[in-house]
Amino acid sequence: MASFSKQHLGVDEPGEWLDAAETAFLRERNEVKILTAAGMPDPRFPLFTLDEIDAHFAERVAEASRLAAMSLFGAAEAGLRIDFENRASRKVKKRIGSALNADFRALRKSHKERVRLDDILGAWATNEPNVKSSVSSFGKSLHTRHWLAHGRYWLSKQSNIGFRALGPIVATMVAEMEASSSKFFPNPL
Repeated sequence: MASFSKQHLGVDEPGEWLDAAETAFLRERNEVKILTAAGMPDPRFPLFTLDEIDAHFAERVAEASRLAAMSLFGAAEAGLRIDFENRASRKVKKRIGSALNADFRALRKSHKERVRLDDILGAWATNEPNVKSSVSSFGKSLHTRHWLAHGRYWLSKQSNIGFRALGPIVATMVAEMEASSSKFFPNPL
């Protein structure tokens, strides 16, 4: 069993951070544009036009969205792995999600400490048909996680997926897991 650091983020936290970052970037953009329009350009942007300033800060907001998406992937994976550990180590009562718990214990037995996220998602989809669609959507978005985590050095057909596209996918999956008969236990028990 893994030892929990208790430092994982909840799935709501990356969105809160992104909202604050976007607000800060847009406020800074507006201040820079006011100075530039008044003939006193910010020293960081001495020759920028107003359009170039907009483009610069739009890219900063897009990058913040990608960072928040990566953080959201991490938060979702942490919740899924903690739920797995809670079930595989028998901390979840037998009557709650007994088939899912049994599958997780079987995964633990066959894979020891190296259970793949795809296997965890597959067990959820198999045991809780109501979450199958949202689990599938999350699974399909993992290519973006890999693209972000590995430095974005290759062309990706869906490389522009940011937090605003990923957030509803994760929120739906978590809500459906919480509403399922197995429940969802994303925090250490």
